[in-house]
Amino acid sequence: MLFKKTNLFIKEGENVCEASRRMQIMNEYDITYGRRLDLIVTSEQDGRDIELCSIEFKKSDATYITLLCQQFKNLRINACILSEIHLLTLDESISVVYLDFAGRNAYISQLFKINGKYIAHGVGKIVIIKSLLELEILRETVLDLFRWKKSLVSNSNIVSLSDINQKNKFALAEINNTIIHDSRVSPPRDIKPAKIFLSPSNTGKRVRVVYEQYN
Repeated sequence: MLFKKTNLFIKEGENVCEASRRMQIMNEYDITYGRRLDLIVTSEQDGRDIELCSIEFKKSDATYITLLCQQFKNLRINACILSEIHLLTLDESISVVYLDFAGRNAYISQLFKINGKYIAHGVGKIVIIKSLLELEILRETVLDLFRWKKSLVSNSNIVSLSDINQKNKFALAEINNTIIHDSRVSPPRDIKPAKIFLSPSNTGKRVRVVYEQYN
C-alpha cells in the first residue's frame, strides 16, 4: 500500500544485492559473492531494477553484537547502492534513506557522502504498536514512513531521468562522433566509484557467482 501508484517495488526473500557484487569487481576480487539481504527496495526502469536501498531484520532478542554487525553490514550495502546512484546520476549530493529492524522496532538512517567519506545518521523511527494506547506512536511512525517514501520516490525519479539520458546519449554514438562538438559545453563531472570493502559473508548463506576474466 505504501508504494501504490509508484514504480517502487520491494524484493524479499534473501535477494542478492547487485551493487555489492559490482563493488567487489571494482575492488578486483577474483571471485565475487553477492551479499544476500532481507529486503531491497528497487525502482523499475525498462524491465530492469535499480536498487535504492536495503532493509535488514533481526529478532527483538538479538544480542547487542548481532545488532551492531547488522548495522555495519547494512551501512556498507547501502553505501554500495549510493555509489551506484552517484555514478549513474553524476550527482554526489544525493543521499539514501534506509531501515534497520530489531523485532517490532526500526530506526531510519540517512546515508550521504561528504569529502569522500560516507556518513550515516538517524532521521526517524518505526514502531509496530500492540495497543491502542500507542496511537500517537503509530501517528509518528506513519509520518516517518511517508517521509521515507518521499525520499525513495525522489531518488527513483532522478535515476529514471539519468537512465533515460544515458540511453539517449549513446543511442547515436557512432554518428555523433562525426559531429564537431561545441567547446563551450561544460566538462563532465568527475564522479569516481567508491571503494567499499565488505566483511566476509556467511558461507552457509552465500550465493556464489564466478566472473571469468579474459585477457
